[in-house]
Amino acid sequence: MLFRYLEISSFYNSMDGLLRAKFAYKDVDFRYVITPSASIPSSEFPLNMDQKQIETAIEMGRKDAINVITNSTENAYSSLDNLIHYHAMKKSGDQQILTHTYGSFTEARQNGEFGDYDIMEDPLMKKYTFMTK
Repeated sequence: MLFRYLEISSFYNSMDGLLRAKFAYKDVDFRYVITPSASIPSSEFPLNMDQKQIETAIEMGRKDAINVITNSTENAYSSLDNLIHYHAMKKSGDQQILTHTYGSFTEARQNGEFGDYDIMEDPLMKKYTFMTK
């Protein structure tokens, strides 16, 4: 349970930083956010991976980066906007998101299932505007 808690906590801490940056630098176009597409290999002890696990993690990161950069030039939504929209729906308990993973959400959003989302108008995200005016 501790390791699952740490994974979830790490995600929310990362999202907190991304959201604060998005509000603090409103005119910046954050084009790419690279997230792992699968579980990163690990060992029983953190930072004690063997050569194969390290190579697998590096290759996955390379593929994920290429995928994000390639797909964001083809899509109407950037990777950060997708991630923020997904996060906001999860945090608000929106019932539409319950059947989606992040990957299926991104695909559904591209197909127009979720419509437009403006983080600057979301009351749930107002806490990130503190001291950004």
